[in-house]
Amino acid sequence: MNNVSGSFYKYLRVSKNLTQSEVSRFTGIKQSNIAKLENDYVRVLSDISLGLLKYYGVDASDIEGILNSDKYKEFTLKSECESVSKKLKENIESMTCDFEINKLNLLKAYIDILKNM
Repeated sequence: MNNVSGSFYKYLRVSKNLTQSEVSRFTGIKQSNIAKLENDYVRVLSDISLGLLKYYGVDASDIEGILNSDKYKEFTLKSECESVSKKLKENIESMTCDFEINKLNLLKAYIDILKNM
């Protein structure tokens, strides 16, 4: 059960139309820890895992079936695409910012040249 990724728990939460805050409120697990868990920043401890599975109404014997379901595969593919899209957007914004900084530096150099003429 500990080899289940965070996206599995996110899938269960989203499929129940719950927010991280709602899960936190009803399970006693901090919202920030739920976010870390769902994004694979921390490993899931078995007592937390069992608590979440119980809250989501999932028996441990159901995990393999859920992991092999088309809905879960579609969910993880969509999540991965969103993650890649977000990273690309951040990179493009960073490149744009770098480009603007380079333009400013060129303008400053040009002004310095003009001052020295």
